Amino acid sequence: MSELNEAVRWLREVKDTQLVTSAPTDVAKQLFEGYGWCFPQLTAITASPVFDADGDLISTPGYHAKSGIFYAPPKGFVLPPIPDKITRDEMLKARHDIMYEVLRDFPFLTPKLTTRVMRRALMRWRCCCCSS
Repeated sequence: MSELNEAVRWLREVKDTQLVTSAPTDVAKQLFEGYGWCFPQLTAITASPVFDADGDLISTPGYHAKSGIFYAPPKGFVLPPIPDKITRDEMLKARHDIMYEVLRDFPFLTPKLTTRVMRRALMRWRCCCCSS
């Protein structure tokens, strides 16, 4: 019952005055008994497209039952189409953007760690580009 009182400000009118009160018992019973309601598991709410645990991109607004993720993009947000395969030039541009736009100001603990992260990323991207 305390959750109901924290979530909602309950008021009761006494002689033209509104007094703060606790949730009515009948309301609490209805909510807690649920009348057989069964809510799906909600694991996350996100405002941007994300990958689920299986690596699937969640980019359609709404609830995704398989992952339990609810995707609610900002009003007016439009995700550009994502191709099934990308070209080498697209891969190189993505690598550049991540390295010099996204990670440029990331506060790595040491310059050595920065170098190691960048080197690993470069090797993976190089392998991806070379195999196509």
